[in-house]
Amino acid sequence: MTEKIKNMDKGGTDAPTRILLVEDNIVYIGLIRQMLACAIGHAFILDWASQLKTGLTRLAAGDIDLVLLDLSLPDSSGLATFTRLQTQAPHIPIIVLTGLDDERLAIQTVREGAQDYLVKTEVKIETLRHAIRYAIERKRLQETLARTTEELRARNAEMEADLHMARELQQALLSRQRRAFPETADESGSALRFHYRYQPTTVLAGDFFDVIALSDTAAGVLIADVMGHGVRAALVTALVRGLVEELTVVASDPAKFLTEINRGLTAILRNTEWPIPVSAFYLVVDIATGRMRYANAAHPNPICLHHDSGITEIVSRSPNSRPGPILGVMEDAVYTTGECQISPLDLVMLYTDGVYEAENPDAESFGRERLMASASNRIRQPAPLLFDGLLADVQQFTGSTEFADDVCLVGIEIMQVGQSDGGSCHTPS
Repeated sequence: MTEKIKNMDKGGTDAPTRILLVEDNIVYIGLIRQMLACAIGHAFILDWASQLKTGLTRLAAGDIDLVLLDLSLPDSSGLATFTRLQTQAPHIPIIVLTGLDDERLAIQTVREGAQDYLVKTEVKIETLRHAIRYAIERKRLQETLARTTEELRARNAEMEADLHMARELQQALLSRQRRAFPETADESGSALRFHYRYQPTTVLAGDFFDVIALSDTAAGVLIADVMGHGVRAALVTALVRGLVEELTVVASDPAKFLTEINRGLTAILRNTEWPIPVSAFYLVVDIATGRMRYANAAHPNPICLHHDSGITEIVSRSPNSRPGPILGVMEDAVYTTGECQISPLDLVMLYTDGVYEAENPDAESFGRERLMASASNRIRQPAPLLFDGLLADVQQFTGSTEFADDVCLVGIEIMQVGQSDGGSCHTPS
């Protein structure tokens, strides 16, 4: 079809356009035949059928480039004439021929897919030639657009399937996280219990956490927040997860662990167009010593809830530690380790900024003070109920059940320690 358009534009006589005229008026058939024969610059071959039935039979034989269709035929009339022909040959351009009294019907056929219509009493040689040319071209463009649309639809469907599979993989990685510690313990005998709430704002999230068994008495917990969300953030979370797996040999040392993760991530990302920073907090809980050691890469400090005393406080820096920079930007960044004591029934809550940066309709953030107050009000509740209530408070504040950013809450419930003097998670600087 494209070649015929090119030849018509060039005025060539190659590849004549074969037209099927479905018309029962012998005089008008002769007139159309004469117009096509006199058309300058391109050759036309005219086939003729006086009934719709014979026209459909000719179409089925193939080699027709365009149909000129009269809607009023001995065996069919009205819109049904066009519909039956279009149904059999949806890829063939159709020009409807009509009288002045049927012009409204002709316009309707154009809405239904006809390329054009011509009023019989107004058809001239150049009018007919141009109508044929543009009808073929429009049909070609429509089919190209339809193919492109279908290709895009198929690609989008494939992409959606890939994204949902990636989401399922993210969720599967979270669901396999341990809930009891040590691994051989059942929930009732667990020295540490782990709880989490995870709400990605899109199909894929940039927040994640990981629990690492370091020994029979020590466990490491990492929470991280990749800037942004979606595919790019999810790819970076996968990179960090891979580095975590590689670096478990140094995971007992929080500062060294974050330092090595940062070095590896920066080396991977240095050649990307845009830096994708990651905030992270990593802690090691040792139930044998009753101590918690931690390092911070520009992440919000956890909250420690002392169930026995009813005190809620922020795990802050100790004299020998300070927060380090975000991961993935400064390759030579060095992180330091802080330390505090833990007691039985303490709950250490790690979180990402999607929790407290959630805004109400007045663009006011929920904030860390409200987060602390919400946690403090529920300090006597079991951790799962505390987490659900905290998120409900945020949703009530914002007036929405949706979060603008990924949300991740991770809790480590201390059930047993080897020794304890009832010390605090806060060590003054």
